[in-house]
Amino acid sequence: NVGDFSMLRPSFHEAVATQGIFTDEARRYPFEYWSYENTEKYVTEVVIELPEGKVFNQVPAGFKGKYDWMDYALSYEQLAGNKLKIRRVFNTDLNKDVTPEAFAGMKDFFNKIIENEQKYISFK
Repeated sequence: NVGDFSMLRPSFHEAVATQGIFTDEARRYPFEYWSYENTEKYVTEVVIELPEGKVFNQVPAGFKGKYDWMDYALSYEQLAGNKLKIRRVFNTDLNKDVTPEAFAGMKDFFNKIIENEQKYISFK
């Protein structure tokens, strides 16, 4: 709780982006994406319903991003004052490799995904 407000951070059962594959060293060989990822499409929907008398106060803006063959979208739809639907879609291609030159761009893209998935929602 922060004053009169309560906060929550939605959690997703599956991570579509992680930071564990990145290091500060310059990459010299292609990254075989299939060795990191085993799913080409994630669709996650979470519905949060607050107790009677509680309402959402601040909901993050959605986020859409694209990097090469990867597409990501995170959206929030308020269904009622106390009911919120969160939808996340991530599409990728397991048969692609990431060149050493493109690896830093993928790292930036993944960091944006992680940053947006860690945002809090407030309610009172």
